[in-house]
Amino acid sequence: MALSTGPQGIHRSPLRHALLLIACLAAALPLKAEEIWRIDSPPSAGRFRVRLLAMLSITGRFDRVEGKVAIDRADGTARVEATIDATSVKLRTERQTNWARSPEFFDSEHHPGIRFVSQRLPLNRLATGGVLEGRLELRGIAREVRFQIEPSECGRVEATPCEVEVEGAIRRSDFGMKTRRGALSDRVALEFSIVAVPG
Repeated sequence: MALSTGPQGIHRSPLRHALLLIACLAAALPLKAEEIWRIDSPPSAGRFRVRLLAMLSITGRFDRVEGKVAIDRADGTARVEATIDATSVKLRTERQTNWARSPEFFDSEHHPGIRFVSQRLPLNRLATGGVLEGRLELRGIAREVRFQIEPSECGRVEATPCEVEVEGAIRRSDFGMKTRRGALSDRVALEFSIVAVPG
């Protein structure tokens, strides 16, 4: 049988190939392009505070915080992902630092990373301040948490770098830290200074 050389026989196959190629390209492309801002240390850092004997405070600092702020301007939303290096924690004395890194507290040898991934939040909340909800993984245990963002210049195209202050609190018993209940408060206050630049 001879191949068709009429208009339909000539054009149908190339047209199908073109449509298939377009469909494949469309499927491969992301539906939304996110604008990524990189969190770097320094100057980003974290701090924590716990009460001792209901009178004194033990304070510590995390020197390494990394991650990103993913901004979707089409949706008007943002998402924060941050990893805190638990091995970078430092307290006032070497003894206190070793205790904070021990299995009794952050257990940084076995769980060197503290990871936070936020829910999507309205982009204007970075400017006005408000609630930041997400999931915190600490010592291999994940919990839903709620923090508070302070008003900032973040979210505006011309704001470089993006600087955000975040604070909140967790219960250490929720993350497997259950020793010294008589002397040490269950509540641990957390504060983060996040500085992000276009990545």
